[in-house]
Amino acid sequence: MSFREKVAYGMGDAGCNMIGGAIMLFLNYWSTMPAVTQLLKGIRFMIRIGILV
Repeated sequence: MSFREKVAYGMGDAGCNMIGGAIMLFLNYWSTMPAVTQLLKGIRFMIRIGILV
């Protein structure tokens, strides 16, 4: 395999890894943010009614 082919395969692999990483980052953010938001809303509610001080 020539050097040019190795570079082309490497660039293709790097591009695929960047897209895969971006997708994983997006999925991780959107799968955890609603849970964190609801947790904070619950804590704020408990502070407001006096359970947590």
